[in-house]
Amino acid sequence: MKMESQRLYQQFRRTVEKSAWILILLIFIIEVIVAVLMINEQLLDVNQTPLEYSLSYVVLPTLINMECAAVYHYIEFKTTFSESKKNYFLILVFNTFCLSTSLVHNALPLISLSFILPIFLSAIFGNKRMTDRSFWLSFISYIITSSVGIYYTKQLTTMVYLNYTAGAILVCAGYLIAKNTIIYQKKNHDVLISFNERQKIMIEELKKDSLTQLYNHQTFYNELNEQIQKTRLNHQPLVLAIIDIDDFKRVNDTFGHVKGDKVLLELSNLMKAYKQDNMMLARYGGEEFCILFENTQLHDAYSFMEKMRLDFSHIEFAEMPSTRITFSVGLVELTSNADNAVSLVEKADLAMYQSKKEGKNKITVYQKNSA
Repeated sequence: MKMESQRLYQQFRRTVEKSAWILILLIFIIEVIVAVLMINEQLLDVNQTPLEYSLSYVVLPTLINMECAAVYHYIEFKTTFSESKKNYFLILVFNTFCLSTSLVHNALPLISLSFILPIFLSAIFGNKRMTDRSFWLSFISYIITSSVGIYYTKQLTTMVYLNYTAGAILVCAGYLIAKNTIIYQKKNHDVLISFNERQKIMIEELKKDSLTQLYNHQTFYNELNEQIQKTRLNHQPLVLAIIDIDDFKRVNDTFGHVKGDKVLLELSNLMKAYKQDNMMLARYGGEEFCILFENTQLHDAYSFMEKMRLDFSHIEFAEMPSTRITFSVGLVELTSNADNAVSLVEKADLAMYQSKKEGKNKITVYQKNSA
């Protein structure tokens, strides 16, 4: 999640950087047009030549803006600075744009409102501290440009002071909006995270059998198909065990289905206790269970199942006195390239039925002559 967020911020910064270059070009074009008008209409100060005006109001601010953008481009693409530092520098670049433009055109108080932009920009990153710092940087810059504007205003009136005061209030209002936006984003993010977590839990629950909490029939087949492909790709062994509780119908008919469910739960709990990282456990249906052994040799799977078989046969059920409950197992190893999930289960079933025929409570490994 964190990596995805950093990637999105990186894309956002680079998009904003492109916008910054376009903004520099637009500001330059506007300043050239204003300079031409000022010179043609002879609106320059008597002590100011056209060259001096062009250097001060066109060339210098454009060079400052271009230098800031170029430095940011270098930091973004050529340095190993943290994502946070790059975010801060992007805000600093935009603040510099606003500062240079406002100082050059201090006769237009409206331009000073551009200091709201770095504040809003900081809100995108969802960092309260960054927004606080961006606000103070913008506010101090606004005070500087306002002071310069007032200093150079030839005719100071109450309206001039009101304009600059209103601008300061709007910058503060922009900060409050940005901060509330961050709070909203965080709450919305927390809600989405909570929703996603609940959705994951629900999806995981749908994969499981409601009684035993082992994976269900459909999930088992999905996993088996994936593991067959993985096994063939990596040339690793794969073994499937089908477990069937012996005489389970007699248990249900004699003691009832509630007691039968307790037998199913006892076996599933035993399987969970034995589970290792390379195993997948599932309830195939009814009294049948499956264990899929990934990257496990056949003889190791056999030894594992033999120990489980013996342990289960020694479990005493208080509700069913003098009743010994066992299970039979069919084992099959994936060997043929023609095998798929269905054929592998059929072979394990054949081996399990062979165990039933030979007296139950035993393990049979699938052979071509199994019947």
